Amino acid sequence: MRKTTTTENDYKIAVDINGLQSMLSVGKNTASEVGEKAGAVIRLGKRKLYNVKRVEMYLDSITEGV
Repeated sequence: MRKTTTTENDYKIAVDINGLQSMLSVGKNTASEVGEKAGAVIRLGKRKLYNVKRVEMYLDSITEGV
């Protein structure tokens, strides 16, 4: 199996659970829950990624009254 290569850039369309944890500064369970509630899950084969825009839109929608 080939190793996945990554490049460093500031703009990401999708992130894995570790990237989502880092973005939100939360644990794995909370990050997964937010990703599911946001409808941001992307499945690519065995990989599970999260759509960054959908997560951002979800967080904006739940914080509008604050």
